[in-house]
Amino acid sequence: MIHAGNAITVRMLQSGIAELHFHSHEYSVNKFDHAILEEFETALECIETQQDIQGLILTFTKDHCSLENEIQIYQQYTQENTDELHTHLTKIQDLTNHIEDLPFPTVAVIQHHVTGSDFAITLACDYRVSAEHLKIGLLTTTLGTLPTFSTFVRLPRLIGIESAINWLTATTDRDTNSAFKDGLIDNLVHEDQVIASALDILQHAIHGHFNWKKQRERKLNPLEMTEIEKFVSFYTAKHVISTQKDLTHNLILKLQIKSLEETVNLARNEALKIELDYFKEILSLTQMQALLSAVENQSFYNQQFIKYEEKTTPILNTAILGTNLQASELAIRSAIQTQAVLIKVNDAEQANQVMQNIRTTLENMHISPQKTGELLCRIRPTYTHDMISKVDFVIECLAQHPKSKVQAIKEIESQIVTRDTIIASDISAISITQIAKTLQRPSQFIGLHFLDEISCNHLVEVVYGEETAQETIATCMTFTKSLNKTPILVKDNAGFFIHRVLFPYLNSFETLVTLGIDFQQIDQIMEKSGWKYGPATLLDKIGIPAFLDIAKLLAESYPERMHYEADISIVSLLHAAERLGRQNHKGFYQYKNNAQIRDGAVYEILESAIADERENLDTHTIIDHLMIPLCNESIRCLEENIISTAYEVDLALTSIGFPLNKGGPCRYIQQLGIKEYIALCNTYSDLGENYKAPKLLQELVKSGQSLFDVGVK
Repeated sequence: MIHAGNAITVRMLQSGIAELHFHSHEYSVNKFDHAILEEFETALECIETQQDIQGLILTFTKDHCSLENEIQIYQQYTQENTDELHTHLTKIQDLTNHIEDLPFPTVAVIQHHVTGSDFAITLACDYRVSAEHLKIGLLTTTLGTLPTFSTFVRLPRLIGIESAINWLTATTDRDTNSAFKDGLIDNLVHEDQVIASALDILQHAIHGHFNWKKQRERKLNPLEMTEIEKFVSFYTAKHVISTQKDLTHNLILKLQIKSLEETVNLARNEALKIELDYFKEILSLTQMQALLSAVENQSFYNQQFIKYEEKTTPILNTAILGTNLQASELAIRSAIQTQAVLIKVNDAEQANQVMQNIRTTLENMHISPQKTGELLCRIRPTYTHDMISKVDFVIECLAQHPKSKVQAIKEIESQIVTRDTIIASDISAISITQIAKTLQRPSQFIGLHFLDEISCNHLVEVVYGEETAQETIATCMTFTKSLNKTPILVKDNAGFFIHRVLFPYLNSFETLVTLGIDFQQIDQIMEKSGWKYGPATLLDKIGIPAFLDIAKLLAESYPERMHYEADISIVSLLHAAERLGRQNHKGFYQYKNNAQIRDGAVYEILESAIADERENLDTHTIIDHLMIPLCNESIRCLEENIISTAYEVDLALTSIGFPLNKGGPCRYIQQLGIKEYIALCNTYSDLGENYKAPKLLQELVKSGQSLFDVGVK
């Protein structure tokens, strides 16, 4: 054994060939923190002292460095001062250079998923051999790929500018098969043959059959391309970024592309110095902080979810009340997870219609014919309540009419003979607590508010009432997640969480339009600031009738903050003109074949509500007008324990389009500074209660605590 440490070992594998092996004993994955970097340096020094080494293979026993662990390392980076960070990053570059400059050929062996820091190390080797269908590459996040040391310099030299840009802009994980097509993997073999293939390549390189020195030269020298080739490649990349909505606000990606542009015509060492400066700049971005916080939010959510899984009751069979498209999708997703699904129908015609909806939905989901057949066998329409009487879980998703919903829930509960059966109601504005008071077993009743229309990850509010049992909550949360949804626990109150915090935002939007600000201009401003949808588009997605129902409910529940003059509002004018949003393909915009189209007729409809003397507000003021009411209401929900923690606030709202580059309302306030945010609120306080900072923020300033300390146990 040449070196034996906690995370790295070096040994002679056969005559002339050594193996440098990464295997962390402390962590479940390879985590490249300060300790492992020190050991990495020692291992390389040991290799240099061995006179009989003619070739080296790098192997990884553990899976890729997980996103969560990589984020923890980046958080350490952001806490270091400028000199410490420079020293640390320079050391990382020196270590990868050390591998690349060894006086003999090197091969990286990929037998497990290799992403992040592991991936960067494989790029320093002369060759890469891999098993098929493994994840490889940069770590992909909701904000794009996470930058990794030396990748900007090495990746384009190995696979060319355009392919490197494709890897940087990837929105999903890449695999070794696509890497092989791009020329990043030199040999792709069966998992049993990976080591043998690597040894074979090394033997050929050692004996001069492969020109490994020439292979290395292309990474050490400037990229061979003409100025016109360089111009075209980067012009295309910038055009892609500027035209793709999800990439437009990605400052990390823009700096990565800029780093590539400045380094491709330089030798490696010069290029790495520039890359290091860009890397440090990326680490200082507020977007990088948002990326780190987004992973923190998800990590916290995952940890919290463990407590639900511990208390959950297994669901073997389910029943659906309702025959709409939402019911069809729920039936399919339930069938994937359970043994049987019943759908309550009134007659044979309705049964045929719902089964046809289910077949169509299955076709659109591109499920295999065999799997489709299996799922259809598990789903059965039923005309009576008798068959439903023994199911474990009932989901009511009838039309949003309070009286008919309550009647249907009471009727199904009276037929159920299994006392542990949970009834979940698909609701948007009806009080769970009030419905529960009409039931015999209120502890087993809970609400589900599906937000598929406005949520990028199928967010669901799981709404609990005053008497809902903890076991009911746990089972419903776990079951909803198994349906490939993202459940967020919310305490019953008017508007729940999402609609309650969106209403002040959308109400402020209406106010701006009545002041004479063009609604399309507002949409453009908010989308340029990072929102997935502008407020007019969001209203169309929610639906004009649904918004008016929510507005009425919230105005009655919170009159001091959510007063709403429905008779003269601009949304009411659209409703009167039968522009209902996506429901009938026209609202603020028209919709044809999923495309949003501007419609000049809307201005004529809205004209009567717009002031004669029109305001001219700057971009920052428009953003403040909209963001402050939403952020304040989010904090009030946290204050009232409607939602438990800032992590869940941010996760929920980024799911429906809040700017990812700001991390969520709580992170937005925290980054601005709570004291500074309160001062901002004070400058707009004359606009009403929605603009006055919540008491919780004042208390946090006094205590010196963070919003992310609230509700955390």
